[in-house]
Amino acid sequence: MAEPSFLTAVRESYDTVAIDYVERVPPPAEMDPLSRAMLAGFAELVRTAGPGPVADLGCGPAA
Repeated sequence: MAEPSFLTAVRESYDTVAIDYVERVPPPAEMDPLSRAMLAGFAELVRTAGPGPVADLGCGPAA
């Protein structure tokens, strides 16, 4: 079964910006203290919420 054209278009658009994302957004170890703290706070909320889905939408280059 062929992939719907809209999914192909979305995938291609994400692939197009992935390189720019990697160049502009540092990995957590290189983030400023506030950004690292916000990421740690989010991770803590997810851990304490217990099992369940977490959506990671457009967060990184998917590499």
